[in-house]
Amino acid sequence: MSLTANKIDFIIVAHNELPYLKLMLWSLKEHNQDEWNLFEIKVFANNCNDGTKQWCDKHSIWCEDVNLPGVYTTWNYATSITSNPLIICASCDYVFAPDFWKNILKEQQKNPDIYHFTGTCLDNGVMYPHEDNVSVFAWPSPKKMLPTERRWFKRSCGDNWKEFSYKKFLQAIKEIGTEQSIRIYESSFSPFLTTRENYNSIGGFDPLWEYPKPGDLHFLNKMKSMNRKFCIVDAAFWYHFGGKALARRDDIKYNWKKIDEI
Repeated sequence: MSLTANKIDFIIVAHNELPYLKLMLWSLKEHNQDEWNLFEIKVFANNCNDGTKQWCDKHSIWCEDVNLPGVYTTWNYATSITSNPLIICASCDYVFAPDFWKNILKEQQKNPDIYHFTGTCLDNGVMYPHEDNVSVFAWPSPKKMLPTERRWFKRSCGDNWKEFSYKKFLQAIKEIGTEQSIRIYESSFSPFLTTRENYNSIGGFDPLWEYPKPGDLHFLNKMKSMNRKFCIVDAAFWYHFGGKALARRDDIKYNWKKIDEI
């Protein structure tokens, strides 16, 4: 699929995470510049009362207020109202390393038989206490032990947006390094790049399952049952604020009008 002929729908779900959204978009624009113009950023502010919609409007970022049960339902809704052949689904508490999406898209072009791409995750271990390269086995059958998480490293580069250090993040990436180009049938889940055809063919996410597990595993298993491959791209690094994505932050301690000063 030619990347010059198509934009990519970059779908972001947010819930009272404006400082994280700002940090994520900064990492996209500053450190993934070549891909920035390919993206059609679509922010879905789900039950936000922190000024996410107002801030996005101020900065001419497409944003829609929604009132939906959760991340999966919001991603499903978002894919139903967008149209580009390639889609990216993400939450907004991620920070991307330089060339994250260049590395993903390079492998996507080289491997047309793979339908789902994500990268190497670093987090602080708060949400999912783990050792490096934790392995999680696929639901629902323990007899079919499909490893779906590798390249996942516990590194504290900041427990929240105020404490985050991009310098520490880059140093951790340097220390971890890259071992191979891609790892078939391994995934660190969202953020991910896939085709709209793939997303629709497997029926999107089942909103009955909890986020992120076993719902993400169920999504990948549906792909596997259709003989569709997914993978991790070793050289694509991103940081996740563990413990932030699922927490409802209704006690807002910042003014969205001044968020650019933070």
